[in-house]
Amino acid sequence: IELVVVDNASTDETKMAIHRARSFLPLPVMYVYEPLKGLSRARNTGLLHCRGRILAWTDDDCVVSRDWLTSLLKHFDDDHTLSMLGGRVELYDDTLYPVSINPSLVPYRMHDTNVFPGAVLYGCNMAFRRHLVTQIGPFDVRLGAGTLLRAAEDADYVYRAHKAGY
Repeated sequence: IELVVVDNASTDETKMAIHRARSFLPLPVMYVYEPLKGLSRARNTGLLHCRGRILAWTDDDCVVSRDWLTSLLKHFDDDHTLSMLGGRVELYDDTLYPVSINPSLVPYRMHDTNVFPGAVLYGCNMAFRRHLVTQIGPFDVRLGAGTLLRAAEDADYVYRAHKAGY
């Protein structure tokens, strides 16, 4: 397990915070700077630097559960046909507007006929096997935070995976 943190042209103390975190985190932490703003650009920069066979994403405004990575990896270990996985997304602050959340505790398996996949997998809590990422390529830099559309890079990515047969 490794953690790749992409600093997307921040102007705060992100770099120093990551360097300090290295001393107490129980896994290797890589800091990477991406000077061109945009969430898709940041995600693509991360893809260039990670080495794992399972790639998982979260966002800078998210708090993940303590067992997030171990739970995620267990799902992939238990089901070798599983190519992509999403999970619960709840509001950390109840005063925020409840959009792009998935509070369900019920496991859900996507099929060709049941739902547009971008409606159940969100970029702040999703994981893919490396072979699928290699097959579908990078995130579309025209989409996501930091672009005119400001969203949908994750829905596009999941949709492309779904259209590729996964």
